[in-house]
Amino acid sequence: MLFGAYVDIRMTADQLLRQELKAKGLKYVGTRGPKTARTWLIGEAPGGDEDASATLTSDGVPFIGYSGKLLDKMLDEVGFPSGSCCYSNPYKSRPPDNDIKRIHELGIPTPLFIDQFLEELRQYKPTILVACGKTPTNLLVPETKPKIFKKGQKEDKEGFGSWRGSLLQSPLLNWDHYIIPMYHPAFVLRNYAEREICTLILARAYEEYSYWNTNHQLQPLLQRNLIVSPSFGEAYDFLRRCLSSPSPISIDIELLNRKVPYTISFAINPIEAISMSFWNYPEGELTCLWRMIDAILSTKWQIGQNYYRFDAHWLRGLGFNVNIKLVHDTLIRHHVLWPGLRHSLEFQTMQYTREPYYKEEGRGFTLKKDGLGKLMRYNCKDSAVTYEVFNEQEKEFDEREKDKVA
Repeated sequence: MLFGAYVDIRMTADQLLRQELKAKGLKYVGTRGPKTARTWLIGEAPGGDEDASATLTSDGVPFIGYSGKLLDKMLDEVGFPSGSCCYSNPYKSRPPDNDIKRIHELGIPTPLFIDQFLEELRQYKPTILVACGKTPTNLLVPETKPKIFKKGQKEDKEGFGSWRGSLLQSPLLNWDHYIIPMYHPAFVLRNYAEREICTLILARAYEEYSYWNTNHQLQPLLQRNLIVSPSFGEAYDFLRRCLSSPSPISIDIELLNRKVPYTISFAINPIEAISMSFWNYPEGELTCLWRMIDAILSTKWQIGQNYYRFDAHWLRGLGFNVNIKLVHDTLIRHHVLWPGLRHSLEFQTMQYTREPYYKEEGRGFTLKKDGLGKLMRYNCKDSAVTYEVFNEQEKEFDEREKDKVA
């Protein structure tokens, strides 16, 4: 949809934008690579090199500077054939001093840039869109915009880094697609430690593209069976399954106000998990459930994230017999496997699974406002995702052991 005075049924949004840029003596930087490509790399706006490649009568080319060369190299490393991707920006003209916050100083209404960009996407309908930076990510997936500005965050004051690698979908695009956020390669040039992570995200983009190319459809996300607010019978049956399972059990607890252990979840595999309250049952039922929980904690192999330093202490504080010798802590295992990377469950979820970022669901929770169901669902997801992380770590340990033997 076009906006305001720029509505002209005889002209496309692209023609309108070109007309306005030309009238103000500004250059237009278009796309690079085949527009029919299934994978598009979406940046922010042209830089100096891109602007210099344009004239007032011919389009410039995006991603041809140092950051573009780095992006090309990373794409090649993960398997994308040369010339198989298309590059574009939502803003087709260089902002003053490369500062996107000053784009309005060009005198072009922002909606006109956005109209042109969405028109471009809707015409070619790319399947995999790698959104390089918060500008294209926030534009295409509004839910990624920060809800609360948090002062003092070191990695990213607006929280964009949490969404990296997630398989998202845009409410603005009506065909099958995934939006995959990552840091812009220009940021990577200033923070080179991020290169390995960006390569990991591009490898995921290649896997998603390869699946689509083979199956002519998107690879579906894993569907999990998460049981929240279970009845006594549901809780009893699930705990009995845990006790009889030959496999480890993934466990996670949640606290209210960081002071009171309130829920505990068990995952019997990456797909099936249950979350139950420590307290919301009649005394006789609680006694039965607590005895079963104690049997699991004392006799079964357990999986947990930061389990040694957090969950185990709180569970022992409640009187449970936690057999720490039977615990696989995914945080400690990640330190062994990847000492140079971040070790939070949020990061491991991005690295090992296709589960979109969800940790925000458990932040700022209050029982009065959100209800117990939301906390339990988050609790369930943590234990199920941790199980999936554990399985992928097991594969890595096996592969490294084989490499030693070889």
